[in-house]
Amino acid sequence: MTRLTSIEKGGFYELPPAHLPALASLFAPAPTGGKLLDPCAGEGRALQHLAEAWALKPYANELDNTRAAACQRLFGVSQTVHGDLYQLRASTGAFTALWCNPPYTWDTTGSDKRRELSMLKHAWKWLQPDGFMLWCVYAHHITPEAASYLVNRASQVDLWRLPGLHLGEYAQVVAVARAGKTQGDPASRTLELVERARSGSLPELTVQDSPRYEFPAELKRKSFLFAPKVITPEVALQAVRDGGAHFGQGFAGLLEPPVESQSVRPVVRPRGRQLALILAAGMFNGLVL
Repeated sequence: MTRLTSIEKGGFYELPPAHLPALASLFAPAPTGGKLLDPCAGEGRALQHLAEAWALKPYANELDNTRAAACQRLFGVSQTVHGDLYQLRASTGAFTALWCNPPYTWDTTGSDKRRELSMLKHAWKWLQPDGFMLWCVYAHHITPEAASYLVNRASQVDLWRLPGLHLGEYAQVVAVARAGKTQGDPASRTLELVERARSGSLPELTVQDSPRYEFPAELKRKSFLFAPKVITPEVALQAVRDGGAHFGQGFAGLLEPPVESQSVRPVVRPRGRQLALILAAGMFNGLVL
């Protein structure tokens, strides 16, 4: 029955809402704002809760039709992409944090064999330097390959165990990884992560008395892209409404009517040499002598 349910859901399981307050309490609100991406957003409830708690702007990507429609109702068309994560077009290094709760399933066409690790690798490029990746998987998904990937791309990697067993069978963890230069010996850190995940000797994710992590300042960008590979009429219309060319000063200037020049006739005819003095006044910022 569990297997059939997983197939019906496409391998996606929403993080139980009861865990959201504890997850949110790990971080202090972002002092300068930023962007939060959920590449497997489901109906967007986890993304909405975390974005509000962390003062980050939410961006959702979801493949399923019904779940994507729910995200559009929450975040709008410009902040929601209805499509495959592997087809998502987003600016590299543009997001302060990623909440990645991928489908739990095999990937028979990829080199990683598991969709969870494949999606982690694909989504990492969207994370800004010093940004945080939160990867929610089963404890047995913390394999040597997965742990090595995190360790070699993060300055800090912590594992938090969610209370209880998912579906009554599986221990679930959240890996919190801060993008940056690896610290210490990668091999020993990798082995330590794998052993801790297998043994279950992990701190339980409960509501924290004080935040454990702080978000970095948002990197300023000249441009930002968040769109599906195939642009639908609805997406194009929303993009025009939000940031079309008609909002630019140069474009608006082309539509303004020209100012009509008015000829000014002096009340008294200038005397000799007065006209020369008036013309010379143009060199003094229009001062009339």
